[in-house]
Amino acid sequence: MNALLLALFLLASAVSLPSTGASAGSASSASASAAPHFTLHPASQLSGSPHVTVVPLRVARGRNIFTFGATTHVTLGVKLRVPIVAGATAEAWLSSLSLGSVARVAANKFIPYTDVCTELERLPAPVRRELALPASCPVKKLHQFSFDRVLRADFWEAIETYVSRKRVVGATGVLEVRLWSKKPCTACFTGPTLLAGFSLPFEVAEAGVPRPRAKKKKAEKKKKKKKEGNSGTGTGTGKRSSRTYRTGAGKKKQPKRKKKTEL
Repeated sequence: MNALLLALFLLASAVSLPSTGASAGSASSASASAAPHFTLHPASQLSGSPHVTVVPLRVARGRNIFTFGATTHVTLGVKLRVPIVAGATAEAWLSSLSLGSVARVAANKFIPYTDVCTELERLPAPVRRELALPASCPVKKLHQFSFDRVLRADFWEAIETYVSRKRVVGATGVLEVRLWSKKPCTACFTGPTLLAGFSLPFEVAEAGVPRPRAKKKKAEKKKKKKKEGNSGTGTGTGKRSSRTYRTGAGKKKQPKRKKKTEL
């Protein structure tokens, strides 16, 4: 029941990665999918620019839109200035979630650490030969590769356990992805070294249902307010239906009218 499983796909060194900037940017995919917005961790030991893809993905108003319940692949393609040695570990977690800390902690339990070198050893031999990869770690520096994180259905179910689906749709958060030299631990004398990492802000939406635009919401609110203001007595226009008004002790007084001049 792992919500995020790492599938390591090492790419041939001839593959070129598109430029996305040193600290923030977006990556283009070979398919027609949208280019995600992300922020690269400044301590990443990269040679060149990273390549981030998210499938499926929609981008609206500068936001990455994740589809609720859909299996979502988040891939980071990089070329490191250092080798990948035994024990290298991939990690992902939600650093923020607008639904609250309880739902965020529950979702993070479905995001396990993954040993990158173990996944490398599980690759079929023909694939390793085709990509000129070793049967096990270390992987030489400056060799381009990518690793994939998968948000599965049980990830979304974990969130929905604490928050209704109606509230999940429209929620916002940030997904963090890291590649470490070894598994992080709190009781170690020396911590792991960061190899690569990025932050991916997102918003959750239903499948095929785009979030309404802010301008449209504002116009509807203004229209509703105007309608409520016109719901008084009279003709429904919000104006007095008669020019007769009361003065003094309650006597009615008619406004003066100009006399017509006869020609």
